[in-house]
Amino acid sequence: MKKGLLSLLVVALTVVGCQDYDDQFDSLNKEILALKADLSTITGLQTSVTAISTEITKLMAQGSATDVELAKVLTDISLVKTAVNAIDVTGIDDVVAQTADLNAEIDTIMEKLTKLTALTGGTYAGPLNIKSLVQLDAAEDIVDSSEDGPLMTITGDIHITAGQTDLKLAANLLRIQAILSKLKVVTGAVTITGVDIAMTADELLFVTGSLNIVGKSSMALPKLNTVDGAVDLGLYGPLSYPLLTSVTSLELSGNTASITTVDFSGLTTGIVTTGQSSLVLPASVSVMVGSLPVSVTLAKAVTVQAHGVDNATDLSISAPKATELIIKAAKHTGQVTIVANLAAVTLETTEVGSTAIHALSVTADKLKKIRAAGLGATISATTFSAAVLKDVAATLTLVSIATADLPTLATLTASFTGAKVATFTAPKLSVSATASRLIDLKAGATVTVKTIGHLDALTDSNTIAGLTVTAQANDIVLDNMVKLATLEYTSSVIAGTLTISTTMVSLTTLTLGQTSKLTTLTVSATNMVTLGTAGVILNTNVVNNAKLTTLSFGHTHLDGQLATTVDIVNNDVLLALDMSSLGKVKEVEVTGNASLTTFTAPSVTNKAEPTVSVVVTMTGNAITGTYSKTISGTETTPTITTSATSAAITSWKVFIDGYNLTQNASVTYNLDIDKLLLGSSTDGKYNDGAYSTTSVTTVAASTAVNGTISTTVQLDQF
Repeated sequence: MKKGLLSLLVVALTVVGCQDYDDQFDSLNKEILALKADLSTITGLQTSVTAISTEITKLMAQGSATDVELAKVLTDISLVKTAVNAIDVTGIDDVVAQTADLNAEIDTIMEKLTKLTALTGGTYAGPLNIKSLVQLDAAEDIVDSSEDGPLMTITGDIHITAGQTDLKLAANLLRIQAILSKLKVVTGAVTITGVDIAMTADELLFVTGSLNIVGKSSMALPKLNTVDGAVDLGLYGPLSYPLLTSVTSLELSGNTASITTVDFSGLTTGIVTTGQSSLVLPASVSVMVGSLPVSVTLAKAVTVQAHGVDNATDLSISAPKATELIIKAAKHTGQVTIVANLAAVTLETTEVGSTAIHALSVTADKLKKIRAAGLGATISATTFSAAVLKDVAATLTLVSIATADLPTLATLTASFTGAKVATFTAPKLSVSATASRLIDLKAGATVTVKTIGHLDALTDSNTIAGLTVTAQANDIVLDNMVKLATLEYTSSVIAGTLTISTTMVSLTTLTLGQTSKLTTLTVSATNMVTLGTAGVILNTNVVNNAKLTTLSFGHTHLDGQLATTVDIVNNDVLLALDMSSLGKVKEVEVTGNASLTTFTAPSVTNKAEPTVSVVVTMTGNAITGTYSKTISGTETTPTITTSATSAAITSWKVFIDGYNLTQNASVTYNLDIDKLLLGSSTDGKYNDGAYSTTSVTTVAASTAVNGTISTTVQLDQF
């Protein structure tokens, strides 16, 4: 017995013209009253119907309803139907009062829907031709062009010749204009000629065929969204169709010298031309189109935007006055040439081949690949951004660009040239040693790469001022980098070695990565002032660095590898050493560091295994201490045994005792106090029998003494 609420309201949305729905809703009211329902369910229905009414009010305000908008209303009504059908509660005594408001609301909706159907329109099956006064009269019988007339769908071609002798009279042009204002959808081709005064088709949304408009004025199509076929606009003045999203092709065939602006900014599909494979607009100051043809010449354009997202082939653009140039093509399969020296160019393509761009700046943050083609890619600008560029298979040349920041570049199978590039950053790039894959930069540049196969790949390696390798996979000889001042080095394999030699006279800063893994680090005869270690280093050699004042230990061992060794030798101005962070140590030599006064031994809490023989040597530095010789006792005073103090020796004593006492390990050591503090020896000698007997006969304050500590008896004095 129940009649679906949805079926009644669908009629209101789909029937053309006005109808009387009173009888239908009287029936609906009775059926709702007949339902078994409770008050909360009816209240919910009222809320839903009110929401539908609000939506239709909005559609009425905008004067039309698209298919999407109508579909939403239908969906909402379907939900109401579902709710009605789901009611199953006994008792209807209180339903009458609640349904009164619901009925009134539905009546209001029906009134609005009746008006909306008039706005949404009617349908005429057949062609609509206006080529004469007779056809104009007939067209007015087909299309109600009065103010209250419905918008129309024409299921056929439209051909209007507004320039005919009779039709171009002012009164008749007004009649034609009134008909144009009622067109909503055309399932055919549209041809309008003789648009010699400004005209408009304000409601036209969609044309399934081609669209051809010709005249000496302009034609407004403010709602035009889609044309399935080709578009030909032979018009003058400003052309603005920003809502048009799709065409197969679009030609501007009028007097192009009269076109001042072009706005197809919503056009994502379809090439825009003014002739065979070309777009030439000599007077336009703003050009916003879809896809571009092969040849584009825009002599006065300041703004140039190509919103087409389809793949493109060859492209040549000349826009000498442009300050903004945007190209959204997905991929360029041919050659690209852009000459726009004043422009900030935004290239949204993901792949290019042969490319030459001359611009103020180039942003290509969607570009993933430069494929092998032609002469490669040349970018002449002041800045170049390529945030996701991963693969460069052709020669890449940057002209007048100081910074090459390529954070995702992983493959370079051709050469990179940047004569002005002072900063080259490609932290994921493994640089090969192949002669055809060279990196040529400005003298004095800084370079960041993942790994370097051979310095031959850096053509100006002897001038590079800064080098960062994020995961060096093999040994590399850096000897010829005579201008290198800063080196940040992270090795990715424990088998690697790093040697900083005497030829690297400019190096002042070496930074090792926290994840670095080195078998051996050698820093020899450099001009470095400070040095810090990090990561894993099995063997550390710091030798003959005349200017090194600070050496900071931050590295550690690696379980499963050999225990660590450290040699710090002949660094004349090194003041202090703290090795307390080191563990698993098997050999330490600290000798000949003429200014070294302060020393802390490695950690004893993280010892090498008992099978390791540990060797420690610390002699010939500037380690200080105090000494008192044995004073024999008398009948009235006790004997005072020899005593000595030195923070450095005590630190070593803790280390040595930690091995000897807990692991019964073999620790061989040779230590000395190099300078006695003033007043620390009663006779100025550091030659008690418990120590080495080799000494000088008189010792002034702060004068080296040849005494060594190599036995437990000697060490126990501290």
